Amino acid sequence: MRVVALTFGTEGDLRPMVALCRGLRDAGCDALLLGERSAADYAAQCGVPFAPLAGDMAEAMRSATAGFLRDGGGVADTAKALAEIARANTAAWMRATLEHAAQADGIVCAGLAIYVGLSCA
Repeated sequence: MRVVALTFGTEGDLRPMVALCRGLRDAGCDALLLGERSAADYAAQCGVPFAPLAGDMAEAMRSATAGFLRDGGGVADTAKALAEIARANTAAWMRATLEHAAQADGIVCAGLAIYVGLSCA
């Protein structure tokens, strides 16, 4: 069985997906993780094949639009910043997901890119 796992976000989004992919591999599945490039080293340490998605969550959250984090912004500001990240990266995320999942038996998705995984599935 071939599974493509997809997520985009901080370590709280990525580490559980790395663990899931490691478990799938231990169970005999071929699992690939698509995610934030900052997860590449952790995925490699865990023996999980990894392909980076476009974008840089850390940089996006440091941007002027995401300044709300420094200024104590609320839920609306958070939603606006996440929507901006998604809007900037959706096309590239869709292309990468479709490319890697073309021969997959399933897609597991979480985090900011969940709508991409659901759409591609």
